[in-house]
Amino acid sequence: LDVHRLKVREATRRVEKMLRDMLLQNASTLRVIVGKGNHSAGNVPVLKQTILEHMARLKIPAAVDPKNIGVIIVTLPS
Repeated sequence: LDVHRLKVREATRRVEKMLRDMLLQNASTLRVIVGKGNHSAGNVPVLKQTILEHMARLKIPAAVDPKNIGVIIVTLPS
């Protein structure tokens, strides 16, 4: 799911919708493209931090992809 270049609220909304859809399909992981922060003020990756914090609040495991720091891998509950 590519949410980079979206505003925080819209990105969060799209991630939540995709999570609901994927849970219904019994999917196991979701890759969220949040970008590296290159287009944010001060090149700070706002979306990455926001989505990681949101997943933590929902108690859904999520981590930055070690192969691409602009991607978050969300592990869906089974």
